[in-house]
Amino acid sequence: MTPRGIRPRDLTDLIGIRAVGTPFADRQAVLLATGFRPFFLLAALLGAAWVPLWIAVLVGYAPIASHFGPVGWHSHEMIFGYAAAVIAGFLLTAVQNWTGRRTAHGAGLLLLCLLWLGGRLTLLFSARLSPLFAASIDCAFLPALGVFVARPLFAERNRRNYAFVALIALMTGCNVLLHLAASGVLVVCGKAALAVALDIVLVMIAIVGGRIVPLFTRNALPAEHKAAVRERDLRDTLAIVAVVAVMLLDAIWTLHPLVVAPVCALAGLLNLARLFGWGGSRTLRQPILWVLHVGYAALGAGLLLRGIALGAPALLDSSVGTHVLTIGSIGLLTLGMMSRVALGHTGRALRVPRPVALAFGLLALALVARALWPLISPRTLVSALWVSAVAWAIAFITYLACYARILVSPRADGKPG
Repeated sequence: MTPRGIRPRDLTDLIGIRAVGTPFADRQAVLLATGFRPFFLLAALLGAAWVPLWIAVLVGYAPIASHFGPVGWHSHEMIFGYAAAVIAGFLLTAVQNWTGRRTAHGAGLLLLCLLWLGGRLTLLFSARLSPLFAASIDCAFLPALGVFVARPLFAERNRRNYAFVALIALMTGCNVLLHLAASGVLVVCGKAALAVALDIVLVMIAIVGGRIVPLFTRNALPAEHKAAVRERDLRDTLAIVAVVAVMLLDAIWTLHPLVVAPVCALAGLLNLARLFGWGGSRTLRQPILWVLHVGYAALGAGLLLRGIALGAPALLDSSVGTHVLTIGSIGLLTLGMMSRVALGHTGRALRVPRPVALAFGLLALALVARALWPLISPRTLVSALWVSAVAWAIAFITYLACYARILVSPRADGKPG
């Protein structure tokens, strides 16, 4: 389907299928044709660079001048840097499919990329800048993204997906609150704002994961096995509602942890139960599928572990659940999704290169090293951090090595996009 408002010949000119000058100009035009292309590249670049930089900062090798402080900067960047870039790439692409209308492309997409980059660079040196200036640069990206996502959804009255506009708006509010807290204007809500921002990403994973994991699995299975993937039922609705409930409770920062703990644990169990009937056992020979199932399983496991840690902090450190959610769910699911979407939307066969399959394994290693190794050997925490960071970085470097050319090249089938 050709999105409305642009003629097919104009569209092929825009994305560089027809000659527009030099090869560099061709690739530049292709890169700005659809949201997943630049934002998946930017997300992978950030993933490869920022996590090792964080460990270097933590052990004193590379001090940064962020007004968030080292820990706050790392937490902020994984949500508002890495996760936000993946969200942008996915939504800008998916909304075009849902509505048949263009989202950001060309100059508009370039503007979004520059806003995102401005936030990342500003926060590296924000302690030396005006807090208002730093906040203005960093907080500009999500509202701009929301506009590009909202316009086609509202124009087509695509009510099923209005929730994404609301979630982007809530995420913007969390970012503003984090800047206010880091600047000393607010002193009580910074931790809650960060928790809610993470929850918003998890809500998006619960919504999108519930659509794409069973769909991609069903499409890939032989005809005789497609029935193994169940249709949507009550457990899907309950799983999403439970994650939303966790988000709402986290927003009330005065609540006692024992109030949040059972809801968090229940959300974990419901999302683990949701996996049954998605045909996961039939995907073991297809890395492009099993990584999605494992990533979604980490969502349920991370919420469950977080609930246990809130209810019994002496039994389990809260960082375990947090890193299962961030490295396991956000990391694995997004890398798997970026791998699959980049192939599907460039007209290529849905088979990941073998190095990318190994990259999925490296992310699993990063999860084990960060979440479980410190529990077994607390004295070797620094070694565990380095192993986790290096494994994470190599995984994203591998993605870049295998997918950079795909993301800047025209579709293999000659179609626009």
